[in-house]
This record gives sequence, structure tokens and C-alpha cells, in this order.
Amino acid sequence: MKKSFYRYSKGLAVGLVLLSTLGQSVGAQPDEPAPSPSPSQKRRKVAGPEELAPPRSVPLRESLPSVTDPPSEEVLLHLNLRTAMGQALEGTPSLKKIQSRIRQAEYRVQEAFTPAYPTINFTAQYSRVEPPVSFPGGPVINPPDNYQFQMVIRQAIYTFGRMKWNVLANKLAKRTIQEEYRTELNRLIALVAQRYIDALIAQEQVANAEDDFEAQLANLRRSQLLFDQGVAAKFDVLSTSAAASQAQQTLIEAQTNESVAKARLLSLLDQPLHRKLQLDAISLHPPRTELPLADAKLKALETRPDLRSLRWAVEEARARVEVAETSNNPNLELQNTTINRNATGFAPGTQNTTAIVFSVPLYDGGVSHWQKEQALEAVEQLTRDLEQAERDAVLQIDETYRQLVDRWRAIEVAEENVAQAEEALRVAVLRYENGISTNVELLESQSRRSVARFQLAQAKANFLLSRWSWWQATAGEYPTEVPLPDEIRSRLSDEGLPTGEQILQIEGESQGELGPLLPDEPAPPLKIRGLPTREDNSPVTAPEDAAE
Repeated sequence: MKKSFYRYSKGLAVGLVLLSTLGQSVGAQPDEPAPSPSPSQKRRKVAGPEELAPPRSVPLRESLPSVTDPPSEEVLLHLNLRTAMGQALEGTPSLKKIQSRIRQAEYRVQEAFTPAYPTINFTAQYSRVEPPVSFPGGPVINPPDNYQFQMVIRQAIYTFGRMKWNVLANKLAKRTIQEEYRTELNRLIALVAQRYIDALIAQEQVANAEDDFEAQLANLRRSQLLFDQGVAAKFDVLSTSAAASQAQQTLIEAQTNESVAKARLLSLLDQPLHRKLQLDAISLHPPRTELPLADAKLKALETRPDLRSLRWAVEEARARVEVAETSNNPNLELQNTTINRNATGFAPGTQNTTAIVFSVPLYDGGVSHWQKEQALEAVEQLTRDLEQAERDAVLQIDETYRQLVDRWRAIEVAEENVAQAEEALRVAVLRYENGISTNVELLESQSRRSVARFQLAQAKANFLLSRWSWWQATAGEYPTEVPLPDEIRSRLSDEGLPTGEQILQIEGESQGELGPLLPDEPAPPLKIRGLPTREDNSPVTAPEDAAE
């Protein structure tokens, strides 16, 4: 056995020596020579990251002051809801983007008018012919060197509806984008309101958590004092200490939620995310019980910008059908051609030709037919989208109104719960101080009061959110001055739709009430699918829509 082990170890040593020798021989092989760089490669400079990055068109300090202006974080920003909305709408990128789309649509309209304007084309040509063309033994007809200058002027006389429908389709597309601007405006206003209310509820939760934490610290001092006097057990001190620790953790979480909620609001305002905020409270007003719900639906379906955008899109699609039909129509134009060249043979040096050209496409392989069929299907799709959007809008208005009424009642219930919790806590404190009950009952009473307070704050926030949902669903008057382009503002003024100036006057007469103004007047007659309609001035018969 020793002999076999010796042979095995000797063979292993020989194998290792061979492997090491082979590795040295492989490593000793000369490397392949690297290709010599070309002169252009020698002059080439490797670009660093700062050279590869595209230059900024706007300095970072101007585009993102919330990141590059830390000193402003220490300045207290005092806001109310209207001021927050005004600041958020001043420099919102989404509104600026849609404004750019509106200008782009106007350029398309101008482009559609261009067939009515004349077009001028100029060409220059030089050619050499060898051998020159000539009669046998006679004069040269075509010399070797030839030049020619040509100018062609065309003016459309009649396009047989082609330009008309193109212009109309592009104008309708512009109206669609203008309504999308109002839709985005309404969305931003509702978003600012939502984040403002979220910041308020987070701020209220911090105040509630601070009160609870102070109460738990007072309980801990009281329990420690009673334990030192031999009245309370050690268990009371330990349980009260645990409750104080839990209240402290709740306070930390509430402060974090407040910072996040305020940062989300500051992000809309393009302000530093850690800037200190002071938010004014929002007044509560009960919903009007005399609201004619059916009329509110009709008015909203007439004035909501998202539905108006779809209606204009349907009309644009119908105009595109006409565009597809006229693509195969005749064309009548005036054409003038002026040619200046070297005289060749019997051709003069300067020649001017004026003609009226009437062209009729005979067969295009079916292109216009299939384009028309596609346009018809686009009309069908947009019509169904509009019908579905109207149904959703009716449902949204109905649900929002029910929520508005129910959540106002929830505030009354929450206020009663807070009053009961306050009384239960007062009794629990008296019982504990007189030794009738343990601190378990006291801690439970304090917890129920904290929960009741938060539920009251949450009920108020839910009602405010429902009120803004109602404003958005019914396309109410703007709660603040909004940045509308001049063309949209003048059109809304002509159509009698709400603008920011109207709401300022209305709010001044109603003691500064901020929020949706529920319509209290009957809406004008309007026939819309799926809704009750009126004839003349007869009232709407819709028992299921009657306000409770």
C-alpha cells in the first residue's frame, strides 16, 4: 500500500511539472502585433462624458429652481387653495405642450390653404451633344453646347372641393386640441385641490398624533407617580410606557406622511420639495338640496371639455371622409411656362407658353375608395367613444352627487363620535384617578378618541374631495383665474361658458366660497343620447334623478 501511494504521489508530481511547463511555454509565446493606427486615428480625441452630453437649452437654475436654489427652502410659503392653483397653472409643462400643439394645428390650417396660392418653379439645364446635329453639308441644327432656363408658374382655379374639405378638417382638429387644453386645465385644477387636501389631512393627522403623544406622556408621569406612592402596580407603568412609545412612532409616521404630502404639492408649484408650508383651511359648505340633478347632467354633457373634444373629433373624422372622396376629383389650373435657351434649328431663344390645364384622374387603383372606407370606420369608432363617454359622464355625475350628500352626513356622524369619545375619556380619567379602574380602560379611551378625531378629519377631507369631483364632473366655473389663450377665451366668452373672471365675482358675492357652485337654474334644452329631454319649457320627468 505504501508503494502504490508512493507511485501515485510521484505521478501526480510529474503531472504538475508538465502542466506548469506547458503553461510557461504558452505564456512565453509572443503576442500578436497590434495594428498600427492610421493618421486619422492618431489625431482622434476620445470624448469625455461632459462632451457626449447634449447641451442644455435652458440653464438648470432656470428650469429647475426647486433643485438649484436651496436658500429658498428656509422661506415660509403661505398658501391658500386659490393661490396654489394659480401658481400651479402658471408654468405647468403639460399646458405649454398643448399650447404648442394648438400652434402646430394652426400651421396645418395655413398649410391647407396653400393650394389656393400660386407656385413658381425654376430649372436650369446644360447639355453637350457630340457630334452636333446638322444637315449634310448644311447649317448646324443642334450645336454641341446647349443651355436652357425654364420658369413655370401654376395657379389653381378650382379644386372641386379638395382644398375646402382639407381646410375644414384641419380647423376641426384645432378645435379638438383646444378642448383638450381645457380638459388638461380641469385635470390640473382638480389635482391641485386633491394634493392640497391631502396635505391638510396629513397636517391634521400630525396635530392629532402630537396631542395623543402628549396625553400618553402625561399618563406615564401620572402612572409613575401613583406607582411611587404605592397606589398603582408596576404593570400600569409598563403598559403606559409602551403606549407612549407607540404614540411616538405614530407621530413619526404622521410627520413623514405630512412631508411627503406637502412635497407632492410643492412639486406641482415647482418649489423646493422641503420648503416650509403654511396652508389655510378650506371652509365647509353643505351641498344644495334643491339641485335639479337631471338638468345638471344635461348642462354638464353640453359643457364638459372632454366630451366637446370628442364631438369635434367626430366632425373632423367626417370631414376626412369628404377629403378622401375629393382626392379623385378633377383639377383646373392656370399654367405659364417661360423658356430661355440657345437658339437651335427652328426653335427661338425665348418662348412663353400660357395654358389652362384641366386634369381628370381616371383610375388610381382603388386608393381613394379604401381611404374613404378607413375614414368611415374612424367616424364609427369615434362615435362609439363619444357614446360611451356620455354614459360614463352621466354615471359619474350621479355617483358624485350621491357621495357629496352621503359624505356630508358622514361629517355629522364623525362629530358625534368625537363628542362621545371625549366624554368617555373624561370618565375614564376620573375612574382611573379615583382607583376605580385600571389604566387599560384609560388607554383604550384615549385610543378611541384619537381614532374618532382622525375619522372626523378624514370625513371632512372626503367631502372636500367629493366636492371637487363634482366640480370636475359637471364642468363648473373655474375657481381661479386660468391661463387661457386669447382665442379660447374669446370663444368661451361668446359661447357663454364659464371663465375665471366670472367665478371671482360670484365668489365675492358668496363670502369667498371656494369650490364647485352647484347649478340652481334649469339648463337649456339639449337632446343627448340616453338622457331625458325637454320640449319647450316643460319640466323634466325623471323620478330616479330627483334630489333627495
